[in-house]
Order: sequence, then C-alpha cells, then structure tokens
Amino acid sequence: PPGFYDNGMHEATVRSLTAGVVLVDVASRGRLSLRGSDPRWKPEMDPAYYADPTDRAAMLAGVRQAVDIARQGPLASIITGARLHHGEDEASLQEFISRWTQTLYPPHPGDEPMTTVQDPRSELAPTGEDRPTFEVRNPGTGDLVGTWPVQSAAEVEETVARARAAAEWWAEIGYAERGKRLDAFRGVIARRIHQLAHLVHDEMGKPHSDAFLEVALVLDHLAWAGKHAPKVLGAQRRPTGLINANLKATVEHHPLGVVGVIGPWNYPVFTPMGSIVYALAGGNAVVFKPSEFTPGVGAWLVDAFAEVVPEHPVLQLVTGDGSTGAALCRAGVDKVAFTGSTATAKRVMATCAETLTPLVAECGGKDALIVDRDADLAAAADGAVWGGIANAGQTCIGVERIYVHQDVAAELARLLVERFDDLR
Repeated sequence: PPGFYDNGMHEATVRSLTAGVVLVDVASRGRLSLRGSDPRWKPEMDPAYYADPTDRAAMLAGVRQAVDIARQGPLASIITGARLHHGEDEASLQEFISRWTQTLYPPHPGDEPMTTVQDPRSELAPTGEDRPTFEVRNPGTGDLVGTWPVQSAAEVEETVARARAAAEWWAEIGYAERGKRLDAFRGVIARRIHQLAHLVHDEMGKPHSDAFLEVALVLDHLAWAGKHAPKVLGAQRRPTGLINANLKATVEHHPLGVVGVIGPWNYPVFTPMGSIVYALAGGNAVVFKPSEFTPGVGAWLVDAFAEVVPEHPVLQLVTGDGSTGAALCRAGVDKVAFTGSTATAKRVMATCAETLTPLVAECGGKDALIVDRDADLAAAADGAVWGGIANAGQTCIGVERIYVHQDVAAELARLLVERFDDLR
C-alpha cells in the first residue's frame, strides 16, 4: 500500500519487507507479530519499519490497509500490495513480485534451473511414424511450440498401474513428510516462476504478466494444503452417546489411491493444480492429462514435482486428445477430476459411469452481472469489462450477461463503449 515500501532499497527496507511478509502471514491467522518475535506487537510500536516515521498518520493508515489486505492470504496480499504501490506497470510488478519470491524461496545449493520438459515415453509406446502425435502452436504467432504423443489406452493403463504402486508408498510416508515435499515443490515453482509463465504464454497465449499471476496463485494452494491436510483429513473423535459411553469413536480419512486429473487450457496451471495439490496432500497418486493445447505446462509440473519426490512416480503425465482422456477414465483410477465445457463433461461422466468411477466436474456457466439503478456505474463498467474480457473472456466465472436497470442502461452502455474503445 502507499507508504508501505517507500524507504528505498537499502538494508533497512529489506528488513521492512521481510517483516511485512511475517505480518501478512500472521495477521491472516488473527494476530499481529513483527518478525514473529513479539505477539504483543502493535503497528504503533515501530513506525520506522513501515514508513517515514515523520508521517505517523500515513504509516498507521498504510499498516491498517496492509492488515486488511493480509486477510486475503499471504500471496494475494503481496500481489495486491504490489499493484497498489507500483500501479499496473507490468515490468515493475514482475520485478517486485519476482524479488519477493526469491526472498520467500531462496535458491537451494545446486538448484539449477530446469530448461527442458520431458516428452513422456513408455516401454509400450510405438516408435517412428507408427506413433500418433499432435502439434502445439503458439496461438498468437502460429509458431510450433512442441510435438507430443497421443498416448494409447495401453500406455494409460500402464501409467495408472505405476501410480498404484507409488500411491502405497506416498500414503505411508504420512502428512508431515508429504507437507515437506509439497513445500519443496512450492519452492521449485516459485524460483522458476518466470520459466513456467513463459511456457504458459507460448502454449496458451495469455500475456506473460497474466501467466505470472496465475502461477503465483498456485503457491497459496500448496501452502494451505500441506499445512492443513492433517487437521482436515486426520483422525477425528466423535461422540458415542450415553448408551455407548464405554466406547470410543473416530473418523479417519484414507487416500482413495489414484486420482486422474483432466485439465483445461484456459488456466493450465492454477485450475488443474487445484485438484492435483489436494489429491497429493491427501496421500493419493495422480495421473494428469493436460489439455492438448498445453501439454508442455503439464510436463513442466510433473518434472518439477519429480525433483522433490524422486523415489516413486507419484505424479505422472499422459498426453493426447479426447481418446486419451477417455482411456484415463477407464483405466481403473479411483476418482476423476475434470475441468472443461459442459458438453465434454457429459462425455466424461458417461465414460466414468461405465465403471462407476466417481467424478468431480467444474464446467462452464453463463455468469451474470446485475446493475441496479443506484449502482456506481463507473465501477460497474470497470468490473464488466475486466470480468468479460480478461483472459480473452475464457474464464469460467467471467461476465457473460449483464442485467441492468432500464433507467441507467443507456449510461452504462456509454461507459462500456468508452472503456472497450481503449482495448486492443
């Protein structure tokens, strides 16, 4: 927020920024602490850390605003603070958030950037011209990004069989060790965030800044899942009632085993990772089939996870078209998580029904914005344009319909046209 990062880039400011991260993290749990050292700390106790000490009112306003933002969660608050401080300048935002991720997740000794993604191969895979493949091209330039195999039903079944064996080991290591591995995975993503964002841009086409933000949001998924899985899924006592007072009852959640995840192209990192991360935290192995438009993103994630979990193939990749997705549904997985269109979801559901495989599906919608007569029309127009056009309109919760009171319809239309004229 304004006044929060205004001390320059000397050592005192670095301490200030570090303290800000701790403030964000702890405030989201309901209390404040400067660098975690004193739970009694209040903003008024150390103004020099947060702003020009001669402008005490601005300092307090800035810190209070920071606390409000902090309740969004650690990563979201950093990004929000960056936007408030740096505006919408893409270069400044990327530099600021990149510096933050390097502070939060410093490079490990010997941690070399991953420069390639691996084309998944199987011992059963046909070779040469007999192997069906598909091309991925940059939607903005038409340039070839990569060529990937359309994996057969036999290959998918083999992958699921490997996952089944890996799932037993992954479940046995327990919540604490899985949390450590997920945290290490989060560090790999954070340190190579620009690399992954660039790949998202090349395959899917969204601007690098949007891709960067999408990847950054995944870090909160990983942090929450690794930390809270024991509390949410661990053994929980249940009352037995007076009649069974001599008995003890507990509820335990056991991993399903192998979860198949079929991801979309519009948010190729954030959306599938919302399923992958929580399945992994619960002790499941995952077989990930990314969209045929973004297989390289899927391969990047699988390869990065293998760096922190090298013992067994807990997270694996299969690539291909709809036939590969259907094969995954029929391969004996214990659950399928799908994100995509309603029409495709119906086909996935029908395929899963053949084996009574449980399915969770996130489909599209026709999301509406309602603008009443007393609404702030400028804010409504801003929200409508952003909600309808962000990510080229390819968002499951994007604005697709606007219901507006007839008394203000003409003025809202004028404001919308005015804002659309500035877009390209």
